[in-house]
Amino acid sequence: MKKKKIYVLLGLFSFLGLTLYLSEQNSEVVKTRSVKAKALSESLLSNVKKIELNNSDGDFTLELAENTWVLPERGGYPADYSRVRSLMFKLARVSLSS
Repeated sequence: MKKKKIYVLLGLFSFLGLTLYLSEQNSEVVKTRSVKAKALSESLLSNVKKIELNNSDGDFTLELAENTWVLPERGGYPADYSRVRSLMFKLARVSLSS
């Protein structure tokens, strides 16, 4: 009876060790993708000068003018930089997953 318990415990510890190892590997993949997405979005922020968006509510454009994102259709009204940055991060993630 003791041998059976030892084998069960050994199997359980092996399973837990394997699960821990695989979860660590998965977390490294997620970190790598996150770093790549950040680098790509930073590259997009520094290289993209104009963004045209089309949706069911209408079309609008974002343009980089004098280091500020503006909406030309609204008389050059400044866009919220954090939202433009968020959009770039999302675009980077989409391009990485494609």
